[in-house]
Amino acid sequence: MKQRRKGLTLILMMLLLTLMPATALAQSITVTYQNEPITQVINDLRQKTGYEFVYLKEVVADVPPITCSAEGTADDVFELIFGDIAGLDYEVVKKSVILRKSTRRPFLKRTITGTVLDENEQPLPGVNIMQRGTKTGCISDIDGQFSILINGRDPVLTFSYIGMESQELRIHERTKNFVVIRMTPAENLMEEVLVTGYQNLKREAATGSYQTITAEDMDARYTGNIVGTSKAKCPDS
Repeated sequence: MKQRRKGLTLILMMLLLTLMPATALAQSITVTYQNEPITQVINDLRQKTGYEFVYLKEVVADVPPITCSAEGTADDVFELIFGDIAGLDYEVVKKSVILRKSTRRPFLKRTITGTVLDENEQPLPGVNIMQRGTKTGCISDIDGQFSILINGRDPVLTFSYIGMESQELRIHERTKNFVVIRMTPAENLMEEVLVTGYQNLKREAATGSYQTITAEDMDARYTGNIVGTSKAKCPDS
């Protein structure tokens, strides 16, 4: 009788285990890590997801500290942390996550330096430079120069600046340590901004009457005094 009960209990447990993985993998979780060791990240994910993690010590020995914020399914978070940042392969088997050395594209950890130039080949200071999907970033200095430590698989640097088209640079093994980024004006953005003398407005937000001055108008009436030039073109009503 006892053996029959044990057998029934075992069957029920196996049925529950086969039903749980898909639901658990689709659950939504939120994580934030700041220079956390990969082992600490794994412990946190174990608590948040209920998954057990199986790996050899040498598999995670060379993984750098993890810095990221993410919200999504457990599978999405696993792909970001283990695949994109840590550079590992992972496999979900029922309620276990098996970590292995990756056979995919190599994990990169290197410093990229460079210069950001505008459309006139002049240094562009204050450009926001980020590694996509992470909190790693920097700002170009007064000479347009920058230096950033990137790590992960297939890392991408994004360059953004108000009034300029954003740029992206995908880093791979053949990327030089020094790069030059050239940014161009965002024409659509410049066309939609109105300067009223005390504030900048989008065209659709402007009320009342206004006068449009083109670059050609300013050149034709240039006197060295841009305020005087504007008044001459836009007389008081």
